[in-house]
Amino acid sequence: MCRIDELTHPNEKRAPCQRQRYSLICRVSDNKSNPTTADVDEMLWLWKLAAWSASLATVVVICLATSGWMIRQARQYRRVRPGWLTPGHHTLGISLVGLVILLWCIGIWGTLDYYGHLNPGDAHFWAGNTMLGLVVGSAWSARQIHPRRPWARSLHIALNGAMVVTLVWVTATGWVVVQKYLT
Repeated sequence: MCRIDELTHPNEKRAPCQRQRYSLICRVSDNKSNPTTADVDEMLWLWKLAAWSASLATVVVICLATSGWMIRQARQYRRVRPGWLTPGHHTLGISLVGLVILLWCIGIWGTLDYYGHLNPGDAHFWAGNTMLGLVVGSAWSARQIHPRRPWARSLHIALNGAMVVTLVWVTATGWVVVQKYLT
């Protein structure tokens, strides 16, 4: 039986009582391999948010690497650190954790909305989850750094190195995902 309050697009011609799925992000097209122009346009804001967040995350990683190197140089050569260096490094690290969680949520939300399920066979799925794990692990190990725990600094630096490699991987696979949506 038809309900009067069903969502319909004014330009769509449909048989009576034919239901269409709608969501907060985009209208899901009937043909997943070839989304309509309306699907792409409605999802564009999500892609813009992801692109800006990913770009900002890359800049934050570069700033973290630079400030981390400065902290290491000051410690190694027993120089006095500028007062802003350590708090700035911590603030950048917290920002990176927030950006990566935001990007992870965008990826999960967009994938579930577009396909209706996650695609664990996709390389970007694994790259994103690996990046999230490395960032959270790096933040945890940073909180453990103390003279009584010398292993924490080594772990933090190793996780950061893996994070840079994973950043390249997640960027490359993310570009493939965007191209898939646009073709």
